[in-house]
Amino acid sequence: MTFTDSVLYSVYGLPPPTIVLLNSVGVSDLFAAEFAPELIEAYPNAKVILNVRHDLDEWQSSV
Repeated sequence: MTFTDSVLYSVYGLPPPTIVLLNSVGVSDLFAAEFAPELIEAYPNAKVILNVRHDLDEWQSSV
């Protein structure tokens, strides 16, 4: 369990992302992006595509 997992569990009562995703084949969108470092650490052999937008206005206009 990572430090982030410990904080989520102890402070908010939330299970670690790896437990939430236990039976998942893939993930996308906000949940996956929020926990990208933890998921990459938990699944080192996984193929990961992580897109990051630095300009919120640019992203919003592309939606």
